[in-house]
Amino acid sequence: MMKIFKKSKVLNSITGILTVATLVLVIICIDDVKSKTVLAIKSSAFTIIPSLFSVCVLCGVIIKSGIIERIVIVKGIDSKLLTAFLLGNIGGYPIGAKLLCDMVKSGEISKETAEKAVCFSFASGPAFVFGIVNSLVTKSLSLSLIIFMSVFAANLTMYIIYCCKNKYNSKQRHEYTAVTTGLIVECVRSASYSMISIGASIVFFSSVIAVIEKLMPFTERIPAISAFLEISNVTEIQCNGLYQFLLICLLMAFGGICVHMQIISIVGSAFSLKSFYKSRPLQLFLTAAYALAMCLAFKIDITADVTNVKYVLSESNSVIPLLCTLGMILISFTYTYPKTNKKIRTRL
Repeated sequence: MMKIFKKSKVLNSITGILTVATLVLVIICIDDVKSKTVLAIKSSAFTIIPSLFSVCVLCGVIIKSGIIERIVIVKGIDSKLLTAFLLGNIGGYPIGAKLLCDMVKSGEISKETAEKAVCFSFASGPAFVFGIVNSLVTKSLSLSLIIFMSVFAANLTMYIIYCCKNKYNSKQRHEYTAVTTGLIVECVRSASYSMISIGASIVFFSSVIAVIEKLMPFTERIPAISAFLEISNVTEIQCNGLYQFLLICLLMAFGGICVHMQIISIVGSAFSLKSFYKSRPLQLFLTAAYALAMCLAFKIDITADVTNVKYVLSESNSVIPLLCTLGMILISFTYTYPKTNKKIRTRL
């Protein structure tokens, strides 16, 4: 017990020193930080939030209404874990972890089940792949489809392995929230809060990246490092060969340190993420293997594209996306969960 206490104290001291050091470096490199922050804000307002917001709202409606659980009633299949798997891969990185965390807190699944399920409920989702990566990196629908399908296939393989090794033991939910205007408004508010949280994380990590590039200028010529820290920087990578394409697939499967911090924050003490991190090497290997197999099977030609567009802005420099973002900020500050919801009782 004493050893654990000392270890925790040492880790807290190291974290505190690193935090103070980072603050000093941010102040010293304030001009570079400012430039990166402005670009990150533009990226969030004009590209990331417009691509993810609607998907986040609709996923919230599906989760709260239990649509998938009511449709998929097959003997031997846990509809709750299937919901987490599908929405985690379709909705984006934080959706699966958030859903599993809610299920654990409500007693619908055990901590042990959530620890295994989060391993295959982690993906960027089609909105990010087709809305951002497709237009800024691959510039090819077929390549973007392979990126999405390779990550999805890797998670599907892990999901099937889990189902084969574990018996279905989840409690069936008997009450669902009706799909009403109130539910949609609630999901819009919740999605607004999530989008602002994601945008704020991107802006913060842009300052960290600015400090790293200032101290180590050579990293600016290696965009994969920035993408490793914050996944939206994958847009800086030029997809001009098979090696770069596979690297993009691996980075999309990994998600970036920024996303991992969001997942850790969402999960908190609800369940452990040890199994999640132990499964990352297998998930990355499967992603690369499926991507390579699809490229060879369909004889995809990955040619060089010298165009390097980091962010997509409206041609008229419209302020509407910025106004929408400000509106989301206002909603997020006033957001509170409603105490009551209209329920639908179902017999299963």
